Formats: sequence, structure tokens, C-alpha cells
Amino acid sequence: MEFCSSQHHQTTMSIWKEEFQTFSQAFIDSIRAFCSVHYRNDCEQDCHLGYIIQTKHKQTYVFGETLCRWLSLPNDSLQQLTTLNGKIIKQVDYGLDFFVILTMDGSVYLASSDPCWQTDRKLRWIETGIEKIACGHEHLLLLGSDRRLMAMGWNGLGQTTGTAQHSHRSPVFTGLENVEKIACGWAHSLALTDTGRLYSWGLNESGRLGLNDEMNRNVPSEIEFTGEDDYQIKDFVAGAAHTLFLMKNGALYGCGWNDNGELGSPDFDQFELSPIRLPIENVEAIATGWSYRFTIAFTNDGSCYVWGEFGQDSIRLYHPTRIMADHLSSSWSFSAISSLYFDPPLTFGWCGRKVARLKVKQLNFAQYSQRIQCDPEHDYVSMMVKRFSITSDHSLTFP
Repeated sequence: MEFCSSQHHQTTMSIWKEEFQTFSQAFIDSIRAFCSVHYRNDCEQDCHLGYIIQTKHKQTYVFGETLCRWLSLPNDSLQQLTTLNGKIIKQVDYGLDFFVILTMDGSVYLASSDPCWQTDRKLRWIETGIEKIACGHEHLLLLGSDRRLMAMGWNGLGQTTGTAQHSHRSPVFTGLENVEKIACGWAHSLALTDTGRLYSWGLNESGRLGLNDEMNRNVPSEIEFTGEDDYQIKDFVAGAAHTLFLMKNGALYGCGWNDNGELGSPDFDQFELSPIRLPIENVEAIATGWSYRFTIAFTNDGSCYVWGEFGQDSIRLYHPTRIMADHLSSSWSFSAISSLYFDPPLTFGWCGRKVARLKVKQLNFAQYSQRIQCDPEHDYVSMMVKRFSITSDHSLTFP
């Protein structure tokens, strides 16, 4: 997940007030960017392991018992990572039992509780000359400044390419060059080249690779889009079992699992083997996570839509559902939207701090529940929602 100056990838400190209540105000004011290490595990439980935080003074800290344990640090307070003193962090991403930090000078560092990564419970230097990183459940992609794509980690499903079972000691070359963008799902990988060609490999159950079959791949295979649309890819994201492709014209396509509404329509099959156009237009930005089954999307008119499976209570929305609230503004972000469903919220990787404060009251999840019916055009589905109602035009309305 790439650190981005876009307003959608920034956050205000107001939604983190409860999480950061033990920090001094001076420290909070000094925060430049941070990452919440938060994922859904193999048992369908949401796990929050802690935070990686960098201040304006180029000092990096970890907070949280689990993350500190990975680094052999005391876990009762903020702990500084002195190895990174003076370095500016460009990206942070994480998998099941590891997190990875990329600094502006192209250096990559990794911490983990898994002995396969050979960290000795310290921050391990991995590589230099790296421009972007992306993590899946147990693997890692590293895009070099020379545009060659490398990979590390478990490879039992082909997610790092080749036939070796794993490559935790050093990166392996995926065979792809001239790469511009990368992403990882639970156990699949994607890369876009400078010629606009999009490749996928790894686990292909339910067609998440978009290759019109369910055969796993251990070599990058090109995804083909058919039809009359303009297939110039702007962005792509990968979830636990689905993949979405955003075109420059605002059209959104997806493939893979759809049982939880991942593809935004109950009219689609349970899963789609090839990219299919989703029922939403003029999309500007999208977000999900390698362990999740939901999507958040902003459109170019400033609207926000959500669909899929959300939150600790597994709320399911089977249509792109517009969030309606008078207090939404242009400063609304992916992180702020996630706070409606997750406690604590998600950062979607390395999240920059927004100076302006959102005038939004923090939701009390334990207090405002009601049972309603949703999807009025498709087999009324009962579900639990938090402090909002869904109208006949698939909109969320806040009191």
C-alpha cells in the first residue's frame, strides 16, 4: 500500500483520539504519518496488532504488544526504532506475521514473528534500490528503481513465481520488467507494465486472477479485457478473493469471489472468472485489503460508495451503496469511511496526516444498532448496521 498525498489516503487525528489517548498532545501534534497493522485472520477474526508511527522529526516508533514482541522491545509504551533515525518512510505494508518498511532512500526493512523470515526478532534489512512494495498474506513484492519486479516469502500457490516452496532469505526475480504498479491479494499478485499490460499470478480459486479459469499460476500471465470499452488501467486492488480494476475513464471491473457482494451485484454469479464491469460509474479512487472482502470507492463528484462484507459483525452490502451525510466534505478519506465499520479504523497502509480536522462525531458501535432490510430490489436481506439506515436507492443516511 503506497503512501499517497491524495486526500483519500490521508487521515485526521480526530478519528484516532481513543486509540492514541495514552500519547501526549505534543507527540500527537508531531505525527507525520502512521500505519495501523490490522487484518482479518484465517479464522475470520479481525486482528489489530498495533501501530508504526513516524514524526515530523524523522523518528519512527512502534506501539502495541505484538509489534514490540516481534522486535524484542518492551511493550508497555511507545518504542523508538533507532535503526530508522533520520530516514523518511515512503511506504509500510504487512502480512500475516510480518511488516515491511520502505524508506525514501530505497531501503527495505522487515520485522516478523515467523522464524522463516530470519529476523532474530530485530528489524532486518532486506534490500536497497527499491521504489515500491506490496504485501499479501505470506508474501512480498518489491519493485526496484530499475523497474524489475522481485518477490519474497511463501510460494506454495505460485504467488512469488517459480517452483521453489519459499524464498525468505533473498528476493527472486519474477521475470517482469518495466513495471509501474503492483498489488497483492491474500495469495495472488498483480503488476502493470509501462505499456499498459496487466499481469496476475498465484492462487486462482474463484477466478481472482481474471484469466477465465481457476488454474493457479506460478508465472505472470496477462489479463485480457474484451469489449468496446477503453481499457486504460489507472489502478487495481486485490482483496482476500477478489480483484478490482479501475480504468482511466472511471469504469470499474472486477473478478473473483462475489458471495459477499465483493463485485457489487447479486445479479452476477457466485464468482466471475474474467473481469466484469461493476454497476458504478465515474470512479476516481478505490481501496480494499488483502484479507478483506469489501471495497470503498470515491467518484469524481465527491461521493463515496461501499459494498461487500464489512466490520466485526460482517455487515454485507450487495450493491455499491452511497454514503449520504450532510457533514461529509472533500476531506473525507478511506480511513474515515472505515471508522464507520471498524474499531479501530483502517489506514490502508502508510497513511499521511491531514491537518484539517473532520467535524464528525465518533460513532459508538455498542449503542446504535437496529435491524433493517436492505437490497429492496433483490431478495430483502436482513443485516445489522451501525447508526445508519439504507434507503431504496441503496444510500446510507446518517442521523
